[in-house]
Amino acid sequence: MFRAERAIIQRLDEEVVGLKTCGSMSLLASSRDMTDLLPGIFVGPGSGDITEGGRGYGVTGILQSWSVTIIVPHWRTVRGDSSAAQLAGPFMMAVLAALEGWSPGTGFEPMVFEGYGAPVGNAGWAAFDMDFSLQFSFP
Repeated sequence: MFRAERAIIQRLDEEVVGLKTCGSMSLLASSRDMTDLLPGIFVGPGSGDITEGGRGYGVTGILQSWSVTIIVPHWRTVRGDSSAAQLAGPFMMAVLAALEGWSPGTGFEPMVFEGYGAPVGNAGWAAFDMDFSLQFSFP
């Protein structure tokens, strides 16, 4: 089900410059100090829906969501505004350029950008989620 993850991470690692880390969401869970990984991009699978076939008929296709989370260092500037949005913006554009319309391999349709959520911040970092969908078919 999740065989696209490695290809997505490799694509982002090759196409997005200026990162300290590009990998799976599991890297965050295993890190004692997340700031050592920043700026970074972290990829994780989301929900999936049957698109072809169905119960009793055999599933032949799935539309799966993928989350690409950009996490950057966060601090306030002397003017009082956030540095995070200024850092994340170019990374978000690079992710969009790398994944929108790209396919991770045989059996996959091109990825579709579905939007992004509000940033989430904490002391020292801010996260920006981007959502993509990916249709794949079973042989």
